This record gives sequence, structure tokens and C-alpha cells, in this order.
Amino acid sequence: MLESRRMSLEALSALERQRVEFFETGLASPGIRADLLESWHRSKAMGVLPDQAAPPAVPAASLDRSLERLLSDPLDYYAQTLQDTGLSLLLADSNGAILSRWCAEYRLASALDRVNSVPGAVLSEATVGTNGLGTPLAARRSVEIRRSEHVAELYVSMACAGAPVRDPFTGRILGVVAVAGMVSDDAPSLLPVLNGLMAGLSRQVFAGSRQPDAEPVPGYSRATEPAFPLWPELQVQAGRIRQVGGLGLVTGEPGSGKTGLAAGRGEPLSLRVRILHAPLEQLYGSGSWLQRASEALAVPGSVVIRHVFALSAPALLALQTLLAGRHPGCAAFLSANDDDVRGHEQLGAVRLEVPSLRERRRGLESMLAAAVRGHAWSGRPFALEAAARSLLLDYPWPGNLTEFAAVMDGLPTVPLIGPAELPSAIRGHARPGGLLQQSEAEAIERAIASAGGNMSEAARLLGIGRATLYRKLGRHR
Repeated sequence: MLESRRMSLEALSALERQRVEFFETGLASPGIRADLLESWHRSKAMGVLPDQAAPPAVPAASLDRSLERLLSDPLDYYAQTLQDTGLSLLLADSNGAILSRWCAEYRLASALDRVNSVPGAVLSEATVGTNGLGTPLAARRSVEIRRSEHVAELYVSMACAGAPVRDPFTGRILGVVAVAGMVSDDAPSLLPVLNGLMAGLSRQVFAGSRQPDAEPVPGYSRATEPAFPLWPELQVQAGRIRQVGGLGLVTGEPGSGKTGLAAGRGEPLSLRVRILHAPLEQLYGSGSWLQRASEALAVPGSVVIRHVFALSAPALLALQTLLAGRHPGCAAFLSANDDDVRGHEQLGAVRLEVPSLRERRRGLESMLAAAVRGHAWSGRPFALEAAARSLLLDYPWPGNLTEFAAVMDGLPTVPLIGPAELPSAIRGHARPGGLLQQSEAEAIERAIASAGGNMSEAARLLGIGRATLYRKLGRHR
């Protein structure tokens, strides 16, 4: 019997063996991804096992359809873009109950039916363990779960990437959107597909509280402002580009709000925006991706192309031709992280440099005030102790707006937030003037000296824009 058990384990993949052994013995192998192991621990603690049956279902009449009504139109559109990709689109509420499913391929739809991934089914971690709907809700961030990473064996042929949908004013999680499919172990990640989709949806969720005729999501207030505002002077510049059908290149650090700026978050809802994700070229193929770009650029409105320099060289060259021939009423925005821009200055676009949070203390103060107001509107009011406020203002926020939103959302429900309630990374950060700041200042001085005082050349040597260089100089001097 022991020999049979050993042979059956050897027939499994390495990850399958790790999963089986973890749920049988509680011992984890060193190679398991940390976030995956956390989810397995949560699943095991709730009594979920690999031989878990199909998920339970709740009556359709008991589901809150507010989020579905708000997002049905944009999700219908995104579902069309997924045709011929072998992927489906799922929307679930904050409990993991599926509200809607979009799936155009019979084989995939049948597979989803077999595992009861249908409207009404509850795919929380508590019911079926680690999965692409329940785990993003539990982890409160985007997660991809592939094949044997699932706890329940009935999902091991699937891959699913999900992301929470948040109330833009309070940060409260309203539900989760996911893309799912039957993929091989070496298939590309689904996260680029999901990220492109969520960038467009975030604008729609914000807009849902502004439309006079919209069905508001519970907790929204039409008299409020967004909890995490973008920089107004950049919004003015982006607005001018939209007015003239121009071309903009939006650059900045990851999580700094580039897509929100380019998509016109907070602009009138009549603005027609299409968001394309350049890394999807790997999934769709160059021809199909460029066809989608051509269709988007052929009509009035705005087109945002995220991570544009992730395109292959031939596709990027073809895109430049499409941009040159776009509709006169179509404004195009290309977005890229600062580190990816060097060598691509030939695009002829107006560059908008989105500053990092650590470069805009005044903006950070406004965001803290907005976050406090947002929690008060959601019924979770709190105040910040002076020491906690100082820590938040001094922290460099390497994840920018994305990290700020996650920290605000994760604050405990207590009336007064002090240093002890803040994440350890913020509590343990050294105040300005430490080694990191000194190193940056020294690098800037060396670059200026090497460039003979030419600030444009110094910025090029540092791999940043000239405006960013001047902002950094102002902070260090």
C-alpha cells in the first residue's frame, strides 16, 4: 500500500505533490510561493480539502445585483474582446457568489458548468479553497491561480486571474472580476489580460456614482470627490490633448496613476475611452492585437495603450503607422513606466510625467484627508494620531497610489489610528535624510557633473525626464 502511495505521488507534477503533502501533513515545501502558501493555510484552517465537492449555490433572488448593473455594459464589451482567446469573464460579489459569466466557447462553457462555476455558485476560499475568485477577495489584491495551485482538484485544469472591484471613495471591496480558461502549464500569465480590463473598469466604477441616471452602488455619494485624486495640472494638459485629438506619452513609476490620467478619470462621462494592453500581443498574436488597435484608433474618442513598449519591435513600428493615420477626433495616450522609455523618444508624443507620491507631499496630504472622509462616509470613521500622520507623510510609497489605496483599505476598524495600527514597512522606515536619499542626491550630482551642467543630458544619463530631475533637485537642496 505504501509503495502504491509512493508511485501515485511520483506520477503527479511537483506542485501537485506539494499540494497533496501539505493538505495531508501540514508541512510545506520550501519552493511554494509565499502568497499561495498563505492561501493554502487559510483554506486548510477552514476545513477545505483537495477532494472538495463543487461549490454551493445561493438562490438568484438573494443576490445583490447593484455591481452587476453598474458593470454590465463595459463587461459585455470586454467579453467581446476575449472571443477566440479561450477565456471567459466572471463577475462575483464580495462573498464570492458569481453574478454573471461571459463565455462564448462551448468547450470552456461546458467545463465551467461541470465544476458548477455558474451564476449563484459561491467560490469563496471558505467553500472551495484557493481559487481565482475567492483568493483575490481574501488577499484583497489581484491574484492568478493556475491549475494545481487550486486546492480543489476539480479546478486543476483551469487558470483564473481575479482582481477586487473597490468603491473609489472608501476602498471597500464590492466584488471581484476574473478571467478564466483551460490553459497549459507554459501558457502566458492571465494577469496582463486582467490588468488591462481592470484599468477600464475602475473608471466606470468611479463614474457610476456620478451619472444622474445610474444605479449607484451602495455606499456611494454623488457629492463626493475621488479618494485618490490625480494631479490637477496634469489633468489640464491631458484634457488639451483630448480636445485636439493629440498624442500623449504618460510616464511614471508603477502604480502612480498613469492609466487614470490617460483615461480621463473624473472627466465627463460622454468621453469615449478604449484601453488596450500592449502585453496582450503575446496572447492574441501581433496581427490580432494590431487589428484591435486599428479599430480603436479609427473612431473618435480616446485610446489608451498601456505598457506600450512591451510590444515587439515590428508591432511597435506598425503601431506608429496606425497612430499617424488615426481618426482626427481620436486622442491617443501611450503609457509606460519610467524605466521603459529610454530609446523611444522618436514617437513625437507630448510627454506627461506623473510624479511619484514621495515627490508630492502636498498631494499626499490631500489624499490622506480624502481617505479619512471616505472612511467616514462608509461608516468606519477614524482619526489619525500626529505620529501616525507623520509616518505616512514621511514614507516614500514605492508602490505609489496602488500601495496607498491598499494601506488605507487595510487599516483596522478603530476610532484612532496610531503608529501601531500602520503596516510594519511604514513604521520601520527611516525618516528623510537616510542612506537612500543620500545615494540619490549623490547620483544626481555625479550625473550633472558628467554632463557638464547640461540638465537635459544629466536627465538622460539618469534615465528620467528633465522635469523629474528638477523636482528631485528641489527636494535634495
